[in-house]
Amino acid sequence: MTVKINTKSLAYVDTEGLKSLAHQRGECLTVLLPATHPGAPEGDKLTELKSLLKGQGIGADVSRQIVAELELHNLAGGGPGIVLFARRDSVEVYRAKVEAAKVVAGDRFFLLPVLGDARLTHRIFILGLSKKVLRLLQFEDGECQSLELPAGMPASLEESRGVDAGDTKMKNHAPGGVGSVRFGTSAADEDQERHLEHWFSRVDEGIAKVAGSEPVLLMGLEDELAAFRRAAKRSSLMEGHIEHGIKDFSLGEIAHWAGECAQEVQVREALKALDRIREWKDRKLVVTDSEEVNQAAIEGRVQVLCIGVDWEQEELVNLAVTETLCHGGEVFAVTGGVMSQGCPSAALLRY
Repeated sequence: MTVKINTKSLAYVDTEGLKSLAHQRGECLTVLLPATHPGAPEGDKLTELKSLLKGQGIGADVSRQIVAELELHNLAGGGPGIVLFARRDSVEVYRAKVEAAKVVAGDRFFLLPVLGDARLTHRIFILGLSKKVLRLLQFEDGECQSLELPAGMPASLEESRGVDAGDTKMKNHAPGGVGSVRFGTSAADEDQERHLEHWFSRVDEGIAKVAGSEPVLLMGLEDELAAFRRAAKRSSLMEGHIEHGIKDFSLGEIAHWAGECAQEVQVREALKALDRIREWKDRKLVVTDSEEVNQAAIEGRVQVLCIGVDWEQEELVNLAVTETLCHGGEVFAVTGGVMSQGCPSAALLRY
């Protein structure tokens, strides 16, 4: 038997990957391994994995092959949390937010821990805005890297105007009489606003060419962010933003904030789906009883399924999730304890 790891850069599972996993049946093993650090007292993933596989009675040959593949891809030591979806001849490995080590064996994969991850936006372009300098970054799967600005894009308001900083303060004078009369600052302010809008419009055009339809997260001070939103017509701007100056923060700090913004988007989408179910006029199409939800999911009647994150009946909830995904329904993990007490799921039926 040959076991191969299906992974490129240890990404989070996405919605298409989740649907693929939901369709798989047979001897399915799901292994959750939390983040570890080299030399930590709790040991590395390799030790944890061997213990979990042995506890499940996994054969020594298969266990060795899985471990060997993890070592080959540098996944056995310290690093982020991971989840392994293993069958008799293959293992898929994804990055995951795992709180505790766990193994689940059954006739289908245990998908509940990765539902939130699949709905997250894992690739985001970050535009740091300031009149003095621009900063472009890319956030992907928990990490940030700096990018070069698109060719020809002015990197500052000064560069956009094509004048020295000392000339950017405009003074208007009216001819006539002795000397001249200086107007008020409103004209200069209006000129400054026009130049800022023109520059931001050019920036928006350049970023749109780089990001395409990918979401763009803004970072900077409130006034400048608001001005950019007014000027931007092409970029797919995220609703949230990072309200910090762009110079004095590390890539790790920015990645943390970007991850929080992505999480907020996922939370809003899940709450919107739950509100849709709660406000649906035809109450005959709304089901909250777990057994009824499961039966409807098996029959392919669930259009939208919301589940809480505290699973008292995780086997039943997982069945509803996998069946809903197999039949083309949408599944949302709702955080914040807003699900009704004793009601782990809520479903909107097709009929």
